[in-house]
Amino acid sequence: MNYPQLHLPKDFLDNIDKVFLPPVKPILPVAPEKPSKLELLKILFPLILIGIFMFFAKQNTLGMLFIAPCIFLLFSNSDRKKYENDLWQYNKTSSQYPKLLSQYSYEMEILKVDSQNYQDYKRNIANERILNLAAAHFPGKDYKKGKSHDYFKSFLHRSFGEKIMESASIADSSYKPYCNGEYMPYVTDFAYIDPYINLRIDIEIDEPYDLELKKPIHLDDLQRNEFFTRNCWVVVRFAEEQAVLYPELCCQYLEKIIEGFYNAPASLKDFKHNVPEIKKWDLRTAGILISKDHRDTYLNGRVYYKL
Repeated sequence: MNYPQLHLPKDFLDNIDKVFLPPVKPILPVAPEKPSKLELLKILFPLILIGIFMFFAKQNTLGMLFIAPCIFLLFSNSDRKKYENDLWQYNKTSSQYPKLLSQYSYEMEILKVDSQNYQDYKRNIANERILNLAAAHFPGKDYKKGKSHDYFKSFLHRSFGEKIMESASIADSSYKPYCNGEYMPYVTDFAYIDPYINLRIDIEIDEPYDLELKKPIHLDDLQRNEFFTRNCWVVVRFAEEQAVLYPELCCQYLEKIIEGFYNAPASLKDFKHNVPEIKKWDLRTAGILISKDHRDTYLNGRVYYKL
């Protein structure tokens, strides 16, 4: 996958393709009937008569087999308990019924006007549920940042203001990333936090190699991407070269993603953008970039000058 990269939560991707069935009219709940011992006695009376007949016929064991269950049922509270449970369920569903009926009528009106509008409406509701599951963020340990970090930060703040946070981390008790035997939680380069719809975007700036050690980096971030998307975050990755040479276009890329979540979720599946693409490097191509001091070609005169 070339840069820039957009990684969406799986549930959101599934929701984009989902087809929602027409609304189903809710069923009016029916109150349960209060149990009556007299009605029960009418049902059990034939069995009691058979049992009495068996006693007169000196078949005491068979007589007890008929009469004992009848006595148990007549004096048992199981029917009362079942009635109370059914009554509680009825009160619950009957209180919800007006709201469900109103929702059904509203959705039917949308469907009558335009079936696509109905699909979009249901999809937006599902999207809200997905975004509401996004894990909360908190300040993370500030690891070493790339040379372009502060340079690109100024463009992000200019476009998104206080919604941009540096070094955000999230907790996930089911997964603990380790590095060299030490627990090191994933920390974002930047995070876009939109509390209105609970949209959280992990924004990463990937460098092809370490300037000091001259070693390739960001060869495989699949596990890290999966960690954030599993927690219902969106992950956006720019190559450092894009963030330095085209910072305004990168911010426009983010703006279109945010707009998609607000108004056009389907647009995010085949996302169109204006950022010149950069091929994702591997170990061999990263080695070529190192031999050519490629990072200096775009950092000089821009980032280094700012520093």
